Amino acid sequence: MTMALYLYGLVPWAYHDALEALDANIKLLKYADLAAVYRQYPRNELTSFEAESDQQGISRQLLEKISLHDAITQKAIAVSPFFPTGFATFYSNKATLREFMAANHQTIAAFLRSSAGHREWAIKGYITRQQARDHLLAEALRQQSNSVNSAGQNYVKQRQLALKIDNQLTQWLQDRAESAMDHLSQWAAEVIKRPLPASAQTGEGEECFGSWAFLLADEHIDAFAQVLNNLNSKESVCGLRFGCTGPWALYSFSQHVAIEN
Repeated sequence: MTMALYLYGLVPWAYHDALEALDANIKLLKYADLAAVYRQYPRNELTSFEAESDQQGISRQLLEKISLHDAITQKAIAVSPFFPTGFATFYSNKATLREFMAANHQTIAAFLRSSAGHREWAIKGYITRQQARDHLLAEALRQQSNSVNSAGQNYVKQRQLALKIDNQLTQWLQDRAESAMDHLSQWAAEVIKRPLPASAQTGEGEECFGSWAFLLADEHIDAFAQVLNNLNSKESVCGLRFGCTGPWALYSFSQHVAIEN
């Protein structure tokens, strides 16, 4: 059976013993002081999607392959600095993979040195818009509570305030997000703003309004988590929440490295 090489990423060769012990699917290819983390992949599986006649079957296969990819990368980042190459990166043979490693050796080695001891953590900001509007309206009405008006005047004034809040909500949200990122970024080596997910709605009345990748040193995780918890406690009354997932391989940061393919 003809095999292709499915590349997960690259690591320092110094960690090869720990990596080889992780999973029977993991194989290593050495070049200088680097090792490519890969597995052999039957070429006929590259066209297996075509054999599925229904969309559900294709989606199922894709999810299985993504799950396997994530499982391998999570094992790798647990024991070694790791330069991820992304889902479904294939090479036809070891010679072409070594050519890639040779062409990018200095760049990838420098990335691995500078990112050692760091992981990527994803932060997403969510807003429940009605709760945010209600909070802002209550604050505005509280500031005007000393004025005495008729019921009709109060209704008009409340409608005017509600319209004003709707017009200012986007800027208010941007200001709150910037303040939150300022607090969180004090523990980060680097922060990258990421595109919003394809579906911004969570199904729980929330809407994702921001997405960021944080490069965090392992020793700063606890302090970062405490700042995040404090931030969520403060912002929850405003209808805001900041969710965190990780650790992940450094996908967001490796994408900004100039690589020759």
